[in-house]
Amino acid sequence: MRGLIHFMRWTFAAALLRLRRARVLFGKARAERELDRELQFHIDLEADKYLKLGLSYREARTAALRNFGGVEKTREDCRDYRPGSSTEAAARDLRYSIRILWKSPGFTCVVVLSLAIGIGASSAVFSAVNSLLLRPYPFPSLDQIVLIKENAPGGGPADKPVAPADFLDLRAGAASFKAIAAFRFRNFNMTGAGDPEAVLGFQVSPGFFDVLGVAPAMGRAFDPDQEQEGKNRSVILRYGFWQRRFGGDPHMLGRTISLNGNSFTVTGIMAEGFNYPLGGDIWVPLALTTQEKTERKVQSLYVLGRLADGVSTS
Repeated sequence: MRGLIHFMRWTFAAALLRLRRARVLFGKARAERELDRELQFHIDLEADKYLKLGLSYREARTAALRNFGGVEKTREDCRDYRPGSSTEAAARDLRYSIRILWKSPGFTCVVVLSLAIGIGASSAVFSAVNSLLLRPYPFPSLDQIVLIKENAPGGGPADKPVAPADFLDLRAGAASFKAIAAFRFRNFNMTGAGDPEAVLGFQVSPGFFDVLGVAPAMGRAFDPDQEQEGKNRSVILRYGFWQRRFGGDPHMLGRTISLNGNSFTVTGIMAEGFNYPLGGDIWVPLALTTQEKTERKVQSLYVLGRLADGVSTS
């Protein structure tokens, strides 16, 4: 008997599912009414069987509800299977999340800023590390440019960025390279000359453009002494950024712009189409602090090198 009832319940559920899929397109309210009528019909049908066995109406209906497995449970199961239920659940979760975040504006700001910085940094680093392989740039002798990595502290595979002190040692003693340079991602807030704007940029060591074999279309690259703190207040603009933000002003060289509250002098503008690392709008000199120059645990620099003539990677 119980096996037959169980079979009938699943047969009903399958039939009800087909009905719900056919009628959900005509509106949620109408579908809910149809569902309630279908449930009531099958409950009455089940209760009628018990009435014929001699039970009272109340006893028959109680037995029908008990064997049916619960009206609300069956109703929720049918809702879960109807088309669009996943979308509705996602919408409910989204509304709940918005209400929670709206009640805690401070926490919301921290979350949004953390996500923005994390996504921006990840995208920029991924582009910088992989662009030479995935979408090669027209740099001179591109096959001579290599990305240098090192082991994590304590061993492990050599797939980590380079610690600042290790970069300085490498640059000072690597005879196999014509030039070695480092760069790292940084966000800037630019003020003045229009509305404030968040700008994606890179701190690069003075030999960065030499490694790539390029030079600014206007102005000059960074001098070696600009990697010292206090002497690094120069900036090179991407061509598209120069056009968008400053209208392609031909007198831009020598002007100052404010980045993170500090004045930087525009010393160069890159050629149209130059965009490495991908996504950056400005480049400023990398000036390591005294503490960073001895740092060997925090691996924060991405290092490129141009091999010397006659040297290959094989």
